[in-house]
Amino acid sequence: MALSNNVIGAINFVAMLLSIPIIGAGIWLANQPDNSCVKILQWPVIVLGILILVVALAGFIGGFWRIPWLLIAYLVGMLILIILLACLVVFIYMVTVRGSGHLEPSRAYLEYHLEDFSGWLQRRVRSSYKWERIKVCLSSTEMCAQLNQSYIMAIDFFNSHLTPIESGCCKPPTECGYTFVNPTNWISPINNIADPDCIQWNNDQTQLCYNCNSCKAGLLANLKQEWRKADIILLITLIALICVYLIGCCAFRNAKTEDIFRRYKQVYLITNKGSGHPAPGHTYLEHDLDDFSGWLRRKVASPYKWDRVRACLNSTDMCSELNQRYRIAQDFFNARLNSIQYGCCMPPAECGYTYINPTYWLTPNNTAANIDCLQWSNDQMQLCFHCDSCKAGLLANLTKEWRRVDIILLITLVVLICVYLIGFCCAFRKSKTGDTSPRRKRENT
Repeated sequence: MALSNNVIGAINFVAMLLSIPIIGAGIWLANQPDNSCVKILQWPVIVLGILILVVALAGFIGGFWRIPWLLIAYLVGMLILIILLACLVVFIYMVTVRGSGHLEPSRAYLEYHLEDFSGWLQRRVRSSYKWERIKVCLSSTEMCAQLNQSYIMAIDFFNSHLTPIESGCCKPPTECGYTFVNPTNWISPINNIADPDCIQWNNDQTQLCYNCNSCKAGLLANLKQEWRKADIILLITLIALICVYLIGCCAFRNAKTEDIFRRYKQVYLITNKGSGHPAPGHTYLEHDLDDFSGWLRRKVASPYKWDRVRACLNSTDMCSELNQRYRIAQDFFNARLNSIQYGCCMPPAECGYTYINPTYWLTPNNTAANIDCLQWSNDQMQLCFHCDSCKAGLLANLTKEWRRVDIILLITLVVLICVYLIGFCCAFRKSKTGDTSPRRKRENT
């Protein structure tokens, strides 16, 4: 159990480390100029990474300090977070699967059309209110002004590899036929109705093509590129987290199986002693305290503990009901008494007491055969509750009841082992089948 808990703690430490790439991906997105203006993906990624870190930390503490409820909370919480991370990875892929650029004649850079992108992304920039805020943010950056310093000649500019957002926002669309003066200053053609964006272009450095659909498309293309990079990091982290989680589940299950086996072993070891001895002329068995395991004997050896147990036993009717059930000595001697009744409600047979009724006996001349013979009292509140035979009878009763529980634990242990082996074999066989089936298909083709 300790080894498995340490394994779980170590695994959760790895999970804590795996939260770093997720948080790092979110911070990287937040530092990109376009993402800082849009603010869609970075915060969900950062929050998800922090939650994974917190849950993994809880599992780490629960594993090393053996806190079961923390381990269970870790398993449930991490499963939920893995599902959320998987949904996020799939979502990013689905919204970025569309939106490739288009080549223009005599241009090295690509140009983008808004309708090429997914509907979800288009809705992020179509609203005039949303776009006004994004436009103000983009125009406050130096991305377009830097082009004037980098490219003086038209041929150099046309052969450059602009980013999508630079291509869409810092210059007019190529099909408009504008004449190059510098990257952010163009001479308008006579006819500029080829594209609605041609009318939107303005040489004002705070306007440029920020109102154009090409700028929105360029922004989405930039987001797509950055989100795809982040998605790769999230996908690799997701696969690693799933592997770590499965290993953690196996370690936790092994720990629980070890715990059940340990409890079964403990119950077996402390109950494998204490068989009774037949009393002459009686059908019931008598027990000696020395026959039981030392662990059980220590539970009744302390006077303080036994006084509490004795008071509890004395409050029952187990002895008084014998007087109503058995009137004749022969019936009593042939009765099937339980271990506590023949240990606590009557003197030991070897003492030689004469039967009057089950809880009243005449004292013989010599009572030195057993120390319990001196402990016997006809007082109905005393009887043999101070005797070692009473303690032995109690332990014999516990042994019988614990053995029944032990059988249930043993059956549960066997079932757990069978389920584990069947599950492992099926998973292994399925994985081997999955590996060989594509190979067979290739061989058949």
